Amino acid sequence: MEHNERVRKEFAKQAAKFNDSGLTLSSEEYLAWMVGILPLQSDFRVLDVAAGTGHLSRAVAPHVREVVAMDMTPEMLAKGKEQAAQAGLGNIVFEEGDAAALRYDDASFDMVVTRLSLHHFESPDGPLAEMVRVCRPGQVVGVIDLLSPDDHAVIASFNRLERLRDPSHTLALTKEQLVNAMETSGLTIEGIDARDI
Repeated sequence: MEHNERVRKEFAKQAAKFNDSGLTLSSEEYLAWMVGILPLQSDFRVLDVAAGTGHLSRAVAPHVREVVAMDMTPEMLAKGKEQAAQAGLGNIVFEEGDAAALRYDDASFDMVVTRLSLHHFESPDGPLAEMVRVCRPGQVVGVIDLLSPDDHAVIASFNRLERLRDPSHTLALTKEQLVNAMETSGLTIEGIDARDI
């Protein structure tokens, strides 16, 4: 089975109960932390890549003009639309798409974010390059993701355990690998904030 189809199939199964999962990084505390580190402005148009049901999109929406929540799994987007409507958030647009081939024009967003997605991609390079391409020059691309331990002796075990927990998991990068991937995509690293979960 092709990688994207495997990821889509796994998240289609998870969609109905995705927000009931009790994930630490879905808590109000962590979402507030994420929003707090992003330099959001009320006139911003923000793209949330691989948004799933839109956890981060819903947290960002009250602070900006518009959020485009893009994901490749229709079931996740449908659940996200329901939850945005229940929250009274009319400035989130949910769109199906592929993170490695974004259909948006160059420099069409004031900020691009992604939350807990890089470890699902076959490689972070394509999606990161696309996020840079669609973000206005000089603006922010925000990445929130799992980091693999730096201890090379435990990296394989860490990723194997993650795949048991979530079959759509591909590879959690080390901090060094993430920095290299971001710099290769053309990003300038302004800061890294890591949290234990």
